[in-house]
Amino acid sequence: MLRRLTALFLRGLSVVLPLGLTAYLLWWLGRGSERLFRRVWEALLPPDWYLPGLGIVLGLAAILAVGVLMNAFLVRRLVRWMEAVIERVPLVKTIYGSIRDLMAFFGPAREGAMNQVVWVEVQGMRLVGFVTREPAGDLTGLAEDADKLVVYLPMSYQLGGYMVVVDRDRVTPSDLSVEDGLRLAITAGASQPGATPNDDA
Repeated sequence: MLRRLTALFLRGLSVVLPLGLTAYLLWWLGRGSERLFRRVWEALLPPDWYLPGLGIVLGLAAILAVGVLMNAFLVRRLVRWMEAVIERVPLVKTIYGSIRDLMAFFGPAREGAMNQVVWVEVQGMRLVGFVTREPAGDLTGLAEDADKLVVYLPMSYQLGGYMVVVDRDRVTPSDLSVEDGLRLAITAGASQPGATPNDDA
Protein backbone atom coordinates (compact mmCIF):
# COMPACT_ATOMS: atom_id res chain seq x y z
CA MET A 1 0.00 0.00 0.00
CA LEU A 2 2.78 2.42 0.93
CA ARG A 3 4.62 1.67 -2.30
CA ARG A 4 1.46 2.34 -4.30
CA LEU A 5 0.88 5.65 -2.51
CA THR A 6 4.50 6.63 -3.09
CA ALA A 7 4.20 5.85 -6.81
CA LEU A 8 1.01 7.91 -7.07
CA PHE A 9 2.59 10.80 -5.17
CA LEU A 10 5.66 10.82 -7.44
CA ARG A 11 3.45 10.65 -10.51
CA GLY A 12 1.43 13.60 -9.29
CA LEU A 13 4.62 15.48 -8.43
CA SER A 14 5.96 14.87 -11.94
CA VAL A 15 2.91 16.74 -13.25
CA VAL A 16 2.57 19.48 -10.63
CA LEU A 17 6.26 20.42 -10.34
CA PRO A 18 6.94 21.23 -14.04
CA LEU A 19 3.62 23.08 -14.34
CA GLY A 20 4.24 24.97 -11.10
CA LEU A 21 7.79 25.98 -11.99
CA THR A 22 6.71 27.04 -15.49
CA ALA A 23 3.83 29.10 -14.11
CA TYR A 24 6.10 30.69 -11.52
CA LEU A 25 8.72 31.59 -14.12
CA LEU A 26 6.09 33.19 -16.38
CA TRP A 27 4.61 35.06 -13.40
CA TRP A 28 8.07 36.26 -12.34
CA LEU A 29 8.93 37.48 -15.84
CA GLY A 30 5.53 39.13 -16.26
CA ARG A 31 5.72 40.84 -12.86
CA GLY A 32 9.22 42.13 -13.52
CA SER A 33 8.26 43.41 -16.96
CA GLU A 34 5.13 45.05 -15.56
CA ARG A 35 7.07 46.88 -12.85
CA LEU A 36 9.89 48.02 -15.12
CA PHE A 37 7.83 49.32 -18.03
CA ARG A 38 5.20 50.86 -15.77
CA ARG A 39 7.91 53.06 -14.26
CA VAL A 40 9.16 53.98 -17.72
CA TRP A 41 5.62 54.77 -18.86
CA GLU A 42 4.82 56.92 -15.82
CA ALA A 43 8.10 58.81 -16.24
CA LEU A 44 7.25 59.75 -19.83
CA LEU A 45 3.45 59.79 -20.00
CA PRO A 46 0.53 60.56 -17.65
CA PRO A 47 0.07 57.72 -15.11
CA ASP A 48 -3.71 57.79 -15.69
CA TRP A 49 -3.14 56.47 -19.22
CA TYR A 50 -1.57 53.29 -17.94
CA LEU A 51 -3.63 50.09 -17.98
CA PRO A 52 -2.80 46.92 -16.00
CA GLY A 53 -0.92 44.45 -18.17
CA LEU A 54 0.45 47.13 -20.46
CA GLY A 55 3.95 46.55 -19.06
CA ILE A 56 3.92 42.96 -20.31
CA VAL A 57 2.83 44.11 -23.76
CA LEU A 58 5.57 46.73 -23.81
CA GLY A 59 8.10 44.11 -22.68
CA LEU A 60 7.17 41.79 -25.55
CA ALA A 61 7.29 44.72 -27.95
CA ALA A 62 10.75 45.67 -26.68
CA ILE A 63 12.06 42.14 -27.24
CA LEU A 64 10.57 42.14 -30.74
CA ALA A 65 12.19 45.51 -31.42
CA VAL A 66 15.59 44.16 -30.36
CA GLY A 67 15.12 41.26 -32.78
CA VAL A 68 14.39 43.71 -35.58
CA LEU A 69 17.34 45.94 -34.67
CA MET A 70 19.70 42.95 -34.79
CA ASN A 71 19.33 43.11 -38.58
CA ALA A 72 21.23 46.40 -38.53
CA PHE A 73 25.00 46.22 -38.97
CA LEU A 74 25.79 48.84 -36.33
CA VAL A 75 23.61 47.13 -33.72
CA ARG A 76 25.31 43.79 -34.37
CA ARG A 77 28.70 45.48 -33.99
CA LEU A 78 27.56 47.02 -30.70
CA VAL A 79 26.33 43.66 -29.37
CA ARG A 80 29.61 41.99 -30.35
CA TRP A 81 31.52 44.75 -28.55
CA MET A 82 29.40 44.25 -25.42
CA GLU A 83 29.98 40.50 -25.59
CA ALA A 84 33.73 41.06 -25.91
CA VAL A 85 33.63 43.15 -22.72
CA ILE A 86 31.61 40.49 -20.90
CA GLU A 87 34.05 37.78 -22.01
CA ARG A 88 36.75 39.53 -19.97
CA VAL A 89 34.88 39.13 -16.68
CA PRO A 90 35.63 35.63 -15.26
CA LEU A 91 32.36 34.62 -13.56
CA VAL A 92 30.02 36.75 -15.66
CA LYS A 93 31.32 35.35 -18.95
CA THR A 94 30.52 31.80 -17.80
CA ILE A 95 26.94 32.66 -16.83
CA TYR A 96 26.35 34.78 -19.93
CA GLY A 97 27.88 32.19 -22.25
CA SER A 98 25.74 29.38 -20.80
CA ILE A 99 22.52 31.39 -21.15
CA ARG A 100 23.45 32.57 -24.66
CA ASP A 101 24.18 29.02 -25.80
CA LEU A 102 20.95 27.75 -24.25
CA MET A 103 18.90 30.41 -26.04
CA ALA A 104 20.71 29.70 -29.30
CA PHE A 105 19.51 26.14 -28.91
CA PHE A 106 15.91 27.30 -29.34
CA GLY A 107 16.69 29.99 -31.88
CA PRO A 108 16.22 29.83 -35.65
CA ALA A 109 18.35 27.34 -37.55
CA ARG A 110 21.61 28.85 -38.70
CA GLU A 111 25.23 27.97 -39.11
CA GLY A 112 26.57 26.77 -35.79
CA ALA A 113 23.13 26.12 -34.32
CA MET A 114 22.28 22.73 -32.85
CA ASN A 115 19.55 21.83 -35.31
CA GLN A 116 20.19 18.14 -36.09
CA VAL A 117 19.93 15.23 -33.65
CA VAL A 118 22.31 12.35 -34.33
CA TRP A 119 23.62 9.14 -32.78
CA VAL A 120 27.38 9.07 -32.32
CA GLU A 121 29.24 5.75 -32.08
CA VAL A 122 31.91 5.80 -29.37
CA GLN A 123 33.70 2.59 -28.37
CA GLY A 124 30.75 0.36 -29.10
CA MET A 125 28.25 2.78 -27.54
CA ARG A 126 25.80 5.16 -29.19
CA LEU A 127 25.45 8.63 -27.67
CA VAL A 128 22.80 11.19 -28.53
CA GLY A 129 24.35 14.38 -29.90
CA PHE A 130 23.64 17.56 -31.83
CA VAL A 131 25.55 18.63 -34.93
CA THR A 132 26.85 22.17 -34.43
CA ARG A 133 29.09 22.58 -37.47
CA GLU A 134 30.00 20.82 -40.67
CA PRO A 135 32.55 20.36 -41.97
CA ALA A 136 34.67 20.46 -38.83
CA GLY A 137 37.60 21.83 -40.83
CA ASP A 138 35.90 25.25 -40.87
CA LEU A 139 36.37 25.34 -37.09
CA THR A 140 39.68 23.55 -36.58
CA GLY A 141 41.40 24.84 -39.72
CA LEU A 142 42.81 21.35 -40.36
CA ALA A 143 42.58 19.78 -43.81
CA GLU A 144 42.16 16.34 -42.23
CA ASP A 145 38.85 17.49 -40.68
CA ALA A 146 37.26 18.35 -44.02
CA ASP A 147 34.98 15.30 -43.85
CA LYS A 148 34.33 15.38 -40.09
CA LEU A 149 31.55 16.89 -38.01
CA VAL A 150 31.50 18.94 -34.84
CA VAL A 151 28.99 17.38 -32.45
CA TYR A 152 27.82 18.46 -29.00
CA LEU A 153 27.25 15.59 -26.56
CA PRO A 154 25.07 16.77 -23.65
CA MET A 155 25.23 15.29 -20.17
CA SER A 156 22.16 13.87 -18.47
CA TYR A 157 20.47 15.61 -15.53
CA GLN A 158 22.81 18.61 -15.62
CA LEU A 159 23.90 21.53 -17.77
CA GLY A 160 27.10 20.60 -19.51
CA GLY A 161 28.53 18.39 -22.20
CA TYR A 162 31.38 17.89 -24.61
CA MET A 163 32.20 19.22 -28.05
CA VAL A 164 33.77 16.48 -30.16
CA VAL A 165 35.09 16.24 -33.70
CA VAL A 166 34.06 12.89 -35.18
CA ASP A 167 34.27 11.10 -38.50
CA ARG A 168 31.12 11.32 -40.58
CA ASP A 169 30.81 7.53 -40.75
CA ARG A 170 30.48 7.38 -36.94
CA VAL A 171 27.41 9.63 -37.01
CA THR A 172 23.92 8.33 -37.75
CA PRO A 173 21.14 10.87 -38.39
CA SER A 174 18.06 10.65 -36.15
CA ASP A 175 14.41 11.43 -36.85
CA LEU A 176 14.10 13.07 -33.42
CA SER A 177 13.30 16.75 -33.21
CA VAL A 178 15.75 18.95 -31.33
CA GLU A 179 13.25 19.31 -28.47
CA ASP A 180 12.76 15.55 -28.18
CA GLY A 181 16.49 14.92 -28.49
CA LEU A 182 17.23 17.39 -25.71
CA ARG A 183 14.58 15.86 -23.47
CA LEU A 184 15.92 12.39 -24.16
CA ALA A 185 19.49 13.43 -23.34
CA ILE A 186 18.66 15.41 -20.19
CA THR A 187 16.48 12.67 -18.69
CA ALA A 188 18.88 9.86 -19.67
CA GLY A 189 16.14 8.17 -21.67
CA ALA A 190 13.63 8.14 -18.80
CA SER A 191 11.32 10.37 -20.86
CA GLN A 192 10.00 9.05 -24.15
CA PRO A 193 10.13 11.51 -27.09
CA GLY A 194 6.83 13.36 -27.36
CA ALA A 195 5.48 11.75 -24.19
CA THR A 196 3.95 13.45 -21.15
CA PRO A 197 4.10 12.32 -17.52
CA ASN A 198 0.50 11.10 -17.73
CA ASP A 199 1.08 8.82 -20.70
CA ASP A 200 0.71 5.19 -19.85
CA ALA A 201 3.84 3.08 -20.22
